[in-house]
Order: sequence, then C-alpha cells, then structure tokens
Amino acid sequence: MNCCFSVLISHGQNAKESPLYSRNEPDTSCTICPGSVWDNENNVTAEDDVFSTVPLKNYLNCFQTNCFRSRYLYCLNFDFSIPANAVIDGIELQVKGMCDTPNSCLDSTLKLAISGFLTGTNMANSSYWSSTNDFRTYGSASELWGLPWVPEEINDSTFGVFIKIYNTKNADVSAMIDYIAITVYYSTTTGSFSQLSTTNVMSVQQ
Repeated sequence: MNCCFSVLISHGQNAKESPLYSRNEPDTSCTICPGSVWDNENNVTAEDDVFSTVPLKNYLNCFQTNCFRSRYLYCLNFDFSIPANAVIDGIELQVKGMCDTPNSCLDSTLKLAISGFLTGTNMANSSYWSSTNDFRTYGSASELWGLPWVPEEINDSTFGVFIKIYNTKNADVSAMIDYIAITVYYSTTTGSFSQLSTTNVMSVQQ
C-alpha cells in the first residue's frame, strides 16, 4: 500500500554579533556601591587592541570602588535578527582580553541577560585570564546556558552578558577586555519533502 507524508528538514545556521553598548552595573553614579569600575566600557565593541580596563585591589580588599572584584560589565544591544520561527540550539560567548599579572584574574560571574537581568547558568571559567590579549570561549553550539530561549528574547536590545571578575593576588592588578562577541546557533525549517513508499521501493522527492 502506498503512503505519502511530509518531512520537514531542519537547517542549522548561526549569527555572530558584538555589543553596540556596554556599561557598569551598578552604574558609576553609585560611588558607595562595592566593586571596581570598568573604564571606557564601549571599547569592547571592536577587536582593535583598545581596551576597557578595571583596576583590582589586592585580594579581599574592598571598600566601595576600591575593590578586589569588579562591578558587572553589562554588554547589550547585540542587534540580532533571529527568525521568529527559529529553534535556538546554542549560544557561544567570546571574550578577548587579558590580566596584566599572570595567574591573578579569575571569573566571578558570567551570565546572559534577559530584560536587563542576570539569568541562567553561571558559566564562569575556573582558569586564570591570560597575561596576553587572548580569547576565552564560553558556551557552545549546543549550550543553552540553562534556559529555553526564544528568538524574541535574543533579538531584544536588552539581551546581553554580565561579566564580573576578581583578583586572587595580594597585590593590585588590572584586567582588560578588548572585544566581546556572541554567536547564536539556531535551526529553521526551510524545506518540505514528500516521501512515497511501497512494499519494495522507497523514493524521496523534493
């Protein structure tokens, strides 16, 4: 007996973008908030060896803006335009930067943002930041950071990443970020195929 049915073919794609805007959280206007302040925050929007820098006091020394840990660097407005019918497969973050002293700077918190709020899995890496300007990669083509994403959340201007780091040394050091980019991996159904089968023969036609 012949039968006919449709098969929807899923095609994987990806989109890579850099932030159009970055800022400190809490904002620099809060002078009594704990955490050292990132300067020139928007320097992270291009890979050009021009840095946003945060000075970190010696380990466990923290008074207002003179602190061994940074404030959050909130990078947002990535200007994605993922199709509304797409299925999000994974999100990968790349951070190009360095610490001016070897074996000193570590991730504290690294989370994605929805509507300006930290959310999902903390993807902080346990390895020290390089003392040369180099890439650190978080997530992958199949990593969803603990969340069931929909395209509208990623296309929103508030989608982004929060980064906080800290100094493990008993000496002042500085951390620097040159460039940040996010790649979103997604699948869309772009083909419709029919399959005709008989007892002895199977054929596929587009």
